[in-house]
Amino acid sequence: MFGMLGGIKMDSLGKSPREYNYAEFWTSTWCPNCKVASFPFIIWMVNTAIYLASYITMYFFGYQPYTLIFLGSPPEWLNVCQAMNPYQVRYGYQLWRPLTSLFLTAGFQEYAFQSAYLLLFGYMFSATKMSNLNMLIFYLACGYVGNIFGAACDNTYSLFVGSTPSSFGMFGAMISTLCVNWHALDSLPQMKCPLILTMVIFFMLLLFNGLSGLNNSLWNLFKYHPHQVWASWGGFLCGLFLGLIMVPRARRCDEGPNSYGRLCTYIGSGLMVTYLGILLPLFFTVFDPILYF
Repeated sequence: MFGMLGGIKMDSLGKSPREYNYAEFWTSTWCPNCKVASFPFIIWMVNTAIYLASYITMYFFGYQPYTLIFLGSPPEWLNVCQAMNPYQVRYGYQLWRPLTSLFLTAGFQEYAFQSAYLLLFGYMFSATKMSNLNMLIFYLACGYVGNIFGAACDNTYSLFVGSTPSSFGMFGAMISTLCVNWHALDSLPQMKCPLILTMVIFFMLLLFNGLSGLNNSLWNLFKYHPHQVWASWGGFLCGLFLGLIMVPRARRCDEGPNSYGRLCTYIGSGLMVTYLGILLPLFFTVFDPILYF
């Protein structure tokens, strides 16, 4: 469906959609741009390699697996690997940590969920024909801003890791894609309802997942949450605003200063500037994190 907004034809698999088998139907619907050289697959391979390397090398530095997480690294080792540590970012000005934490993983369960989010939303988002370079910029921006947002919303966490803020950002950008290309769907009115319904279902699933994470007493007890819920929704907001600016337009017939697409760009720019203008000063002036590591 999102491939159509990006200009990918429904017969992109080389035959009529009526001849698709079950697997081809899901491929053409959710990831029509599913290729090994695509950004979601590349970043997933990088995350996998770093997860395996960090888990193996911790033994050489005298660390033992974290007993509370299956195939998980201890918080002390993740901190050495430059996980998102709000105290060090705020007072130590280690401004790279919100980025490096995106490539770290706490354990196998988190790795599985993060991979599912990344591949699902990543392939759907890449169907909009955004280049790999732009997707990388978008991925890092959403992850960075999301981690800052998560730390600013709750100062009780010692550190957190994972690519979930960036994945939530790509989901936010999918909603932006629908908004930006709404007029392009006038020629395909039958697609509007399925697209809206899909976005609502995904949003509710992610919302329930986030609410369950807020009440996880195990992570709250140890002040260590590998999947910081507020960071994920901070990435979602960044992706929603940044998507209005960066996502490709399916129709270019209206490119004047008063066009709908240009209006979406102005709105996205204003929301993004306001978002960062409030978040960053609050984080570096008002926010007072607790020192754990």
